Amino acid sequence: TGDYQLSFELGDEIELTGEAHLTRRMEPEIGRIQTTRARGGPRPVPKPVPVKDVVSGVYAGQLVSVRAILSGRRVGLTRDDMLLDGGKLEAYLQRPTGQPSVSERAAPLGSEVQVAGIVVPLGRERYRLRMRFASDLTVLRLPRRFSTWQVVSLLGVLAGIAGTVALWIVAL
Repeated sequence: TGDYQLSFELGDEIELTGEAHLTRRMEPEIGRIQTTRARGGPRPVPKPVPVKDVVSGVYAGQLVSVRAILSGRRVGLTRDDMLLDGGKLEAYLQRPTGQPSVSERAAPLGSEVQVAGIVVPLGRERYRLRMRFASDLTVLRLPRRFSTWQVVSLLGVLAGIAGTVALWIVAL
């Protein structure tokens, strides 16, 4: 952030030195930065891990991917916030002003999704997943159109109507 113009390719090994500052509701920032580009390397591949391990902080600062159910979302002008697995984990994507929401278009609530990103600490024992690109959100399975309870209820109502019609016909 700030006035620094940094230009790196995915997979570059870099070294950043400076004082780390946590800014409320934002990512950690490094002030008085000095950057050294060491060498190029292969594109990083997210490590598949369970949500419980991300929430525990085992993978803080690492690139991971999780499979979860999309249970909530907040869409702002420049950011998509997504709640995963009933709010156990929050994932977010920064996007340019005016760019449409990624999660609204791609993933309805209740979808099973795979989300890749960097595990960012929010505070003591609180972590969230910072997505790098829109392509870090993949829909694995869309939600069912109707729940089991809704189907059973509908069949019960239809059976009741059919029984009433049959009794009416017999009574004629």
